[in-house]
Amino acid sequence: MLRRPQKHSVAIDGAFGESVQSGPRLWITLAQPIAIAAAFAYTSGAAVWCIFTIYPLSVQPFAARLQSTPPDWFVALEELAGRLFLVFMLASYSSMAALGLAVAGGTLLPTWSGWAVFVFSLGGAVSLATGLPRIRGGSPFEPPFMSFLPSRLVGALLLVRG
Repeated sequence: MLRRPQKHSVAIDGAFGESVQSGPRLWITLAQPIAIAAAFAYTSGAAVWCIFTIYPLSVQPFAARLQSTPPDWFVALEELAGRLFLVFMLASYSSMAALGLAVAGGTLLPTWSGWAVFVFSLGGAVSLATGLPRIRGGSPFEPPFMSFLPSRLVGALLLVRG
């Protein structure tokens, strides 16, 4: 006896590209080695971001409560926090560039969208690594929200695609 699919399973299957007409195209795209490398790079960058975020909530208040000048290790940790931010941003842009290559090589989204994500993300990584161009003392790709713009493009295209 055939069972009729429940509404939630149809919605989930539709969200992941599983249908009788289209086949499992999203799973093929996500299984590409570049996409897997992008996921690992982004995960490692997210771990560094967590450390960077926790630092101002723990070490800085402790140093502020001291009655004397900050200890020597505080200055070293301040520099480390800046390096952790740079590591996160480089991992984020690099993983988004790899995601762009995976999208460009897949069939789920238009090829141009993958190349747009790749070029934007690679430009962000190079700009952060070299510090050029400098706009108001820093790279235009330095604000963290800039690294999330490519994923917004991919998400919007997935929503429009249905």
